Amino acid sequence: MSCRTGRAFAAALGLVCLVGATPLLAQDSATAAALFDKGLSEMQAGRFDAACPALAESYRLDPQPGALFTLAECLAKGGKVASASARYDEYLELYARMTVAQQVGQRGRDKIANQQKQALQPRIPLLTLTLPKDAPAGTRVKRDGILLNEPAIGTPLPVDPGEHVIATTVPGGPEHVQKLTIAEAEKREVTLEIELPPATPVASTEPPTGPAASAAAVPTSTASATPAVAPPHDTHGASVQPSSGAGRTWGWVSLGVGVAGLAVGSVGGVLALQKKSDVDDECKDTACSRDGMSAVNSGRDMALASTIGFGVGAVGLVTGIVLLATSGSGSKESKSGKAGWHPVATTTGTRDAMIGVRGTW
Repeated sequence: MSCRTGRAFAAALGLVCLVGATPLLAQDSATAAALFDKGLSEMQAGRFDAACPALAESYRLDPQPGALFTLAECLAKGGKVASASARYDEYLELYARMTVAQQVGQRGRDKIANQQKQALQPRIPLLTLTLPKDAPAGTRVKRDGILLNEPAIGTPLPVDPGEHVIATTVPGGPEHVQKLTIAEAEKREVTLEIELPPATPVASTEPPTGPAASAAAVPTSTASATPAVAPPHDTHGASVQPSSGAGRTWGWVSLGVGVAGLAVGSVGGVLALQKKSDVDDECKDTACSRDGMSAVNSGRDMALASTIGFGVGAVGLVTGIVLLATSGSGSKESKSGKAGWHPVATTTGTRDAMIGVRGTW
């Protein structure tokens, strides 16, 4: 490629780039003009809270000196004296870089800017923000969402009158927000509040004391902690006996046992008499045959069974009658523990027994 061809290609490329950028610039310029018209209209109507943001956006899209001067005027009329003074300074710096022809085109706005700046200067509040002595290194401070670097801390700074939001954040801690209000021409110094991060608890190696230790010493076994339940007693100290209904039930049971005992005694007596007949046949004087000795032993067993049966039957009948009589007459004696009966059977030898009734009345 020759040098001439290269230059032609570069020129063509630059033309393409310029053509491609032109619609975007034109669009921004049109938007800026619309916003400027809106801001000027709102400012003439006295609605500065809506006018000033529109003028600021217009100047950002198309930084024209006229838009910057009008924005400073809007801020001054809206009471934002510190912001207005800063915009007048910015306009004067821009005016100083203009050519003579451009300065003539401003039609004396530089003089108005200087006059307005001098008039606003005594009205500007100065706010000094300081951190407490225990603030750790690296504590961040924001004023109205703007981070203040370390040189700004402790320095009187111009601010607009009104409310300001101050946020402080220590390393590892939460953000602490506080609000303050400052008036025109006020000089104020504020020591900011900080919120330290929560301290990490240190595990103690000492044994617990007080209520916690007492609670820890309580045994977990329910068997050792549960007291033995004593049988119920009435007000006189006697054990509570079964109800009259239970007494009647045991009375009938005892009667049944008595009848059964009499039946066993009767059967045993009849069998013993039969064995006596066999003994008489097989035994002569003091000599007995083998069958006779067997009949003697069987007869003794039958006689013992008959005796026990009659004894049990008698005790059962008596006990049943007593229980039915005492339970039927009321529960007073039963509750006081003065009446009580139960059968007793003991053996006095290998083939002898004694049956009776024991109780109190």
